[in-house]
Amino acid sequence: MTKIHSADTQLHPSHLWPERRMPTGHAPIQHPPEAIKQLGEGNLISGILVGTGDKAIQWIQELSNQSDRSRSAHLVLVIYPACSTQSEHLMALQLHQASLLQSSHKISIRLLPVESMARENRHIQSIPPSVIHSYDKESGRSRMWVGSVGDLGADPLCAASFNMLFEPDAGLSDSWRNWFQCVQGVSVPLTADTARIPDLAPARGEPAAAELWRAYCKNCIPGPEKAAATITMDPKKGEVIETAEGETPESWDGGALALDETAMFIERLYAGGVLVTVNESTRIKPLSIAVRAKLLGQVAEWAIGAVRQRQSFTLQVLGDDINKALDKARSIAEPIAALSFPLGSKNHWMPEAAKTLLEREVKARSAKGKQLLEEALGANVGKYIADRADQMRKDLNAMYSELGRGRSVPPATFESILLDAQARLEAALKVDITPSPAYNRITAPRLEGTDDDASWDQPLSLLSAAACRFRKLLTDPYEPRKFSKMAFTTKDFTSACNMFKDTILTNQDYARAEDELTEIATLLEADSTAKEKCKALREIAQRTIK
Repeated sequence: MTKIHSADTQLHPSHLWPERRMPTGHAPIQHPPEAIKQLGEGNLISGILVGTGDKAIQWIQELSNQSDRSRSAHLVLVIYPACSTQSEHLMALQLHQASLLQSSHKISIRLLPVESMARENRHIQSIPPSVIHSYDKESGRSRMWVGSVGDLGADPLCAASFNMLFEPDAGLSDSWRNWFQCVQGVSVPLTADTARIPDLAPARGEPAAAELWRAYCKNCIPGPEKAAATITMDPKKGEVIETAEGETPESWDGGALALDETAMFIERLYAGGVLVTVNESTRIKPLSIAVRAKLLGQVAEWAIGAVRQRQSFTLQVLGDDINKALDKARSIAEPIAALSFPLGSKNHWMPEAAKTLLEREVKARSAKGKQLLEEALGANVGKYIADRADQMRKDLNAMYSELGRGRSVPPATFESILLDAQARLEAALKVDITPSPAYNRITAPRLEGTDDDASWDQPLSLLSAAACRFRKLLTDPYEPRKFSKMAFTTKDFTSACNMFKDTILTNQDYARAEDELTEIATLLEADSTAKEKCKALREIAQRTIK
């Protein structure tokens, strides 16, 4: 078996655990696995725990030891005869639960005893997997872990040990909510009495039976020497390259599900970000009042043959300067463009870490816009409108006359326009000036088992835009200025948005940035596939500079 030093192995976050090289000795084992740590980041946690031991207790206690925000955890512990959970484990949890009664943290622990069952004169044990659902109320993000390894992954592993971490959709989370409620209903509270689990040891069985089983296991091992079965694995890719019998393995899926390094890199990128747009339902109406053409005796639209004409009228209640400032506060297109990368003409992908920066900018713009509006209108919007009524009447009458409708707008028409203007301004003072962003999860295009180069066009747009943006920060004086009037800095941007681990941001070499911009431009114009261009862009971004 090929062994490698742990320093040569970089473990990436994965949806499956243990990392595929751990059981074969090609990578160090992590206790507890990184996936379990991520679950503790939520503030509403529910779960079924099997094989609760020291590691699980430590994780549960750490949930309430973090003082950054309160957490609510609802856990059901599955216990069965001779399980690894002992009375001292349950008593420790019972004391910890009691210690939080006056705390902002809430931990509810219940027990679900499981008995062995008989089938065809054999005793069998039906043990469920551990399942944890973690929900973050602020971000709305859920994570779910399903695992077969006891004590939150700290128990010994075997080749078939399987744990999966993923983000469930809202429908699955709702189903879990109802399912977990049922499990809680058939469980019992953890108390001083229920914590007294019998201290049982696993049945030893007959020595002759144990010998029969050892002989059976030895007979299952291939090779004339009956040595321990080993495989040879590519330490970088984590793929089996030689079986225990010394043969090159045949792929069971024919390569249909395989991702090469570039595709895997892109999969991880998409998983670490969101599609960002403007939540149009939160956008306030323009503060320039639309005047219906009919009120001025006009037709909004008419046609002669294939020719159509439309006309509209607006009444500007506020001054030019404040209108321009408020228009800027009413838009978040600029910060979205600064913190995201295009997937196409209208879709923008944003790293998860950049959401905090965008929210900060939205809050700052809304506060500035509200301040400007309050200063302009004063304490009484009705008085503000009344003070400007004569000028607005004069301007409307001039337009009415210019249209050939008469010398002055009818009084009822003018009054309705004033009421609309007052209502529009009063409504603007009660809501946020700046619209809120909307985030949606997006998965990478299908990159496995396909030769369709069109699948790589979107990732190519993302990678090329990022590579150019980071290099222009060093070569184009205008680029850093984009952040000068925002609520975050250039450093904030590069820290949050360098999901690509682009070495140009640590190297900070002007000459290299200039050369690579030329290299990227040539690459994008080259007669090669989008997949090949993605691979080349990744190599440029992660280029090692001595």
